[in-house]
Amino acid sequence: SALSGWGALSRSLADSGQEPWRIARFWTPESLVGLLGIAPSGVRGTLYLSPGARPPYEEADDAGRRAGNAPAFLVAGWEKDRW
Repeated sequence: SALSGWGALSRSLADSGQEPWRIARFWTPESLVGLLGIAPSGVRGTLYLSPGARPPYEEADDAGRRAGNAPAFLVAGWEKDRW
């Protein structure tokens, strides 16, 4: 997510011209849902880890979620209509 710790780190790398971040696009979960035209309940694969997370990652992710952190990584999928 553009609002997560990972998003902030990635944007700083983009601003410094580092590849591949220089050409990356950063989206908030809401803007991605709007772009794809799907209901937020249809989004799966949200990860809440921060750049400084250390193992065990499952506990770190749960702590980030409980703290109300923005998702660090959001996966959405869709199937193309067949002709």
